[in-house]
Amino acid sequence: MVLFIDQLDIWLMTLGVTMFVSAFTVYVNTVRTVKADLAKVSPVRTMMAPTGGNAPDVQAEMQEKVNEINRMLSPFYIFIGVYALVSGLWASFTWPLPGPYNIVFSDAWPIFGLASLMVGLASYARMDLKYVTIPLALLGIIVAVYGADIGSFGLTLEPAAAVALYLSIAIALWFSPIAFNFRGSVGRVAGMLSLIFLVTAGILAFYIGGAAAFEHTAGWAKWVPFYG
Repeated sequence: MVLFIDQLDIWLMTLGVTMFVSAFTVYVNTVRTVKADLAKVSPVRTMMAPTGGNAPDVQAEMQEKVNEINRMLSPFYIFIGVYALVSGLWASFTWPLPGPYNIVFSDAWPIFGLASLMVGLASYARMDLKYVTIPLALLGIIVAVYGADIGSFGLTLEPAAAVALYLSIAIALWFSPIAFNFRGSVGRVAGMLSLIFLVTAGILAFYIGGAAAFEHTAGWAKWVPFYG
């Protein structure tokens, strides 16, 4: 039971932090307008870009700046991914949570680890993140199924919030291929929608995880190990 309390609370709050970082990643890569980015690169070349002057160079420098930001965030994604994958596989093999919670949480957690590793390794390699969005969107189907499972059986003390958390993540993943693969207003709108769902998921993860941390701490305040 102690493993259940410690692992699940920190998993949810770690998930919340990752959702906020992911929202920032989506913003940097898809939401910022091209004109604003070009202005930050060079006002002179921005004026020349529409006439074809140095447009390729400006676009390349813009992408390099985005790639640099992505690479700065890559250690976060990689280390979170390794932690989630290892702890999730451990939980999948040992089933430390009560009954069905091992299915909707323990089995889902290593999937989150894989997704984080994909983004982290792609960012470190300076790849365009559009190449990982389709696999991420497919993983979103698994997340949605687990969310429906939680709602169907009324799991957790806050089943509505838990379902909303899972579905928010899934919908954000489904919007990501559109956001990263389409330029112009279509990509930016999809990116903004993905960002909104990621922020929503982050808030819900902190709400559920934070509330559980305080509740579980109070419930186990007098507990001592058998050896002392």
